[in-house]
This record gives sequence, C-alpha cells and structure tokens, in this order.
Amino acid sequence: MQLLNSLQHGIRPGRVFYLVVLLLLMFETLFYFPGMSAIYEVWYVICFLYLAFAYPLLKAREHWKLDGFEWYAIALIAVVPMMSAVRARSEFGQPILYGLLTQRHIFSVAAVLFCIHRLRRGFFRLSEVRSALMILAWGTSILWSFMRIALNPAAYVNPANYGFVSEGDQPIFALQTHFIIFGVLYYALRGLRTRRGRDYLLALLLLTGAVDVVSGRVMILALLISFLFFAFRWLRLKRLTIMLLKMAMGIGLLVGLLYLVAPKFVTGRIAQFQAGIIVVFTGEESDDASANGRIPQVLLATPGIQEHPLFGNGSLSAQWEGGIQSAMGARFYAEDIGVIGALYNFGFIGLTLFCWQYWFAVRAVKDLPPESNSALLDAAKGFLLFTALGSTLFIYHVATTLFFVMLLRFIASRHRADSSGLLPMQR
Repeated sequence: MQLLNSLQHGIRPGRVFYLVVLLLLMFETLFYFPGMSAIYEVWYVICFLYLAFAYPLLKAREHWKLDGFEWYAIALIAVVPMMSAVRARSEFGQPILYGLLTQRHIFSVAAVLFCIHRLRRGFFRLSEVRSALMILAWGTSILWSFMRIALNPAAYVNPANYGFVSEGDQPIFALQTHFIIFGVLYYALRGLRTRRGRDYLLALLLLTGAVDVVSGRVMILALLISFLFFAFRWLRLKRLTIMLLKMAMGIGLLVGLLYLVAPKFVTGRIAQFQAGIIVVFTGEESDDASANGRIPQVLLATPGIQEHPLFGNGSLSAQWEGGIQSAMGARFYAEDIGVIGALYNFGFIGLTLFCWQYWFAVRAVKDLPPESNSALLDAAKGFLLFTALGSTLFIYHVATTLFFVMLLRFIASRHRADSSGLLPMQR
C-alpha cells in the first residue's frame, strides 16, 4: 500500500517548506519582482550544475535506468536552446552564446528530474506536495490581492521593472497565477466529487487573488471549459443538469452583486469579451487596446512563420543590439500572441516537441484505474487541461507543466505497485 501511505502519512513541515521554495523557483513565480531576477539567474546555474554533475552520478548508481519521460526532459534541455540559437544566428546574425542564454530558463526542467528522484526515494511525500501547492495557492492569492489594494502599480512603471507591471494607460501588476489556478481547480473539482458547496466557495474565494490576470478572455474560458469537461465526464445527466442550472444562477447572482458594487468593472469585462470576439472573428480593431495590440504583432510574426515554418526564427536576447524589438522595428513579444508566437520562435518542429509532454500525461492517466481519484490527482489533470486550452505555459514555462506531468506519472507508477489500485479522496 505504498501509494496509500504516501497520501495519508504525516506531513513534515521542513519538507513542505523545502517544496515551497523549490516550487517558487521552478515556476519562476517571483522572477519579475524588483531585485529577484538575480536570484533566478543563480537558480539557473544551480539547475545546470545539478544536471551536468549530480544527476549523472545519481543515474550511474541506478545503472543508468532512465524512463522515456526523463529522456524527453533531457532532450528538451539540450535541443530547444541549441535549435533556437542556431535559427536566431541564421536569421538575424545573433551570436550562438546569446541565443543559448535566451533559453536559460529551460534549465529549470532539471528541477523536475530532481523531484522525480526525491519522490521515488521517499524524500518527499505526495501529502507534502499537496500541502506545498495549496500553501502557495492561498499565499499568492492573498499577496496579490493585498498588492492590488495597497500598492500603486504606476509607481513601479520603469524599464528596470519590465514584466512586473503591464504596459498601458492604466498599469496593473502582471502577477503569475499558476498556483492560484491549480488551487481553484483543486477545490472546484473536489466539489464535483464531494457535492459540498463549501468547496465551490473556496474556489471562488481563491480566484479573487487572480481576478486581474485571469480576467483575460482566453484564460476564463479555458478555466470554465476545464471544469465542465470533468463535470460531463463524472456526473450523471440529472445531477449534471442541476449543477449547470445552479452554476448559471450562481454566476448571474455574482455578476449582479459585482455590478452593484463595481459597475465599471463588470461593464469593462463584458466589453473586453466583446472586443476579443470582434478581433478574433473579423480582424478589425475594437475599443480594447489590449486586443488591438495583438493584431500588429500577429502581422509581424506571420511572414517569419511562412518563411521558416519548421524550425522558426529563434529568440533574440535583449542584450544583443536591442533584441527583438529592434529587429522587428516595433513592439513584439512572441509570448503575447500565444501559439502564433511559439510558431514564430520554434516552428512546427519545436511546437510538436513541447506538445509531446501531453502524450506522457495521457499515457499516465490511461494507466490509472477508472475508480482512482484524489483531489491532488484531479487538480493535476485539470491544470494540464487548462494549460493545453488557454496558454503557452507548456512552452514558455515548460518546467511548470512538466512538474504536473511528472506528478501524474509518479501517481500512476505507485498505482501499479499498489495492490489495492485505489487512491483515497483527499479531504
């Protein structure tokens, strides 16, 4: 009953703290905070040293037993930076070293390999992983809410804080919400299993910490679709119908209350959705500057994709002759335009390489018995579905999604070793 023990065993606070720090670094949660970039640069060096020296020693002791996922993670670390650097040199003349350094964040994938080894050895327990993730979900939600209430984003608008505050007429903090999304799915999907209204309330409460960022149209739809996907799979027709009616009434009541408290916020969000539809389906500019700003970036990226569809154009360093902004002669951030930006950087070959991680996730889920469920397992599946639907997180922050793929595979492997074949519901 190895898996059962891993989920129910006591939590060691020291290991949870260890995981909290590790996940903050691996997910690059605080990268754009003032003064934090230097810490992450050190983190990348540590990851590289682990992969170059410690990891080979550990594998040598295990007689070089690596599974397909480990080989895949190593291939990502080796192939993506070199492919991007070579393409950037060919297209723009950027030196190879600059090209390699633009992809240094991918060394965080080495931390995923570290987590695999530590979980297999029992250094971390699944209960501790769950605790660390939920601490980070609530911690970031509370901190982000406090920042939006107590701090003025306009005071941080300067070149030194690029990425910390969004550009525009009304600056807002550009805060990472990966842990919050995981937590929202944790409670929402647990609510489907337990039928407890408290879980849905906790999900909504947690979501308030991400309201400014998750208010992105694609993100909201991806979160809703992810939840409904599991609702349609798990619930019988009668219960599903009742749940959808309650959900519609709840959303209507929430929107109504929000309109009474902050009418400008509600009308603004509705206008944003309308603007997004106009831009997507007509290609015409709308009244939303955020949606309009993506049109010229897509137009800039299209010729590069057409000329180099297989391997893309690579990534340019801001430290080399002004970077991509100078090369394009205009504002251009590939990450802002989703898959189109990824195709511009890495081409169809690179995009396929990044997408392959979901194949490992699907295989892991298929290895699980149909009866198996836990809130941690459900939330991991929900988070990966969310990233596949609504973001390029699996490309530009690949260590984040790979961590949850690794978690699914670990749980599936423990199931194979567990004669009971069942996971308890995590309350």
